[in-house]
Amino acid sequence: MRSLVDKYFKKNKKKAIESKLEEEKEEAPAAARRMLSLCSRGATTSASTPAGSYKHERPAPKTSTMATRASFARSAKSAIFPNTHFTNHESLPSLADASAAFAAAFPPYGDTQQADRIREDEYAHLEGHACLDYTGLGLFSHAQLHSCSNSSSFFNISYRPTSLASHVQYGADESGVESAMRRRIMGFLNVPEDDYSMVCTANRTAAFRLLAEAYPFRSSRRLLTVYDHESEAVSAMSECAARRGAKPASASFSWPSLRIQSAKLKAALMSGRGRRACSCSRSSRG
Repeated sequence: MRSLVDKYFKKNKKKAIESKLEEEKEEAPAAARRMLSLCSRGATTSASTPAGSYKHERPAPKTSTMATRASFARSAKSAIFPNTHFTNHESLPSLADASAAFAAAFPPYGDTQQADRIREDEYAHLEGHACLDYTGLGLFSHAQLHSCSNSSSFFNISYRPTSLASHVQYGADESGVESAMRRRIMGFLNVPEDDYSMVCTANRTAAFRLLAEAYPFRSSRRLLTVYDHESEAVSAMSECAARRGAKPASASFSWPSLRIQSAKLKAALMSGRGRRACSCSRSSRG
């Protein structure tokens, strides 16, 4: 009896599933027809909707730089030869006429004439050259290079390409202005002259090179730099230290924050069986 009941329910369940599938097949075309009808009505409505009823996207606002350039172009077009039509290069005005018209249209352009004269008279030796490091290089003018008298006690240009030991040993032979500058700086920093000596160099590269020449790398051969950018001064120091037997290394930084990886830095400082390492930390970029 139980087996007959099970067969009856299984048979009815199978018929119910088949009936449901047939109903879904019949409903599918109807649903598709309804969807097509809705799409057709939507397309008709969209096609018949006036264009003015849509809200156009507002253009992106112009930046101050773009606005300034556009204003300059409009002013130049309306003020410089406004009623002239140029057909070829022969119809172009002369340079003098074009410069006069430009100066008349933009009066502030003449405000740089004094700076232009100084650049032409005092820095003609820099014509055709591009200097990208104004912090590390001294851009002396023509007057400073050629018109300065050696007998002047106020200003003079001096450069001594010697070692740090020579600077310290013969520092008393410097001029009066250099000696006064050194004493004033050390006094401002509260640095006693009996314990310390100050050396004036031409730039940071020369200072770093003197440091590498003076450091006793025989007792500690490791040089660890902590700079997150390329530096000519650091490269010069590392090359000089390597020639003297040092082993230059650089700290590791995380990208893009450029934070020092402290664990690796500590490991580098503590490695070498307790021997200390000469460490050069980063300073302001120049």
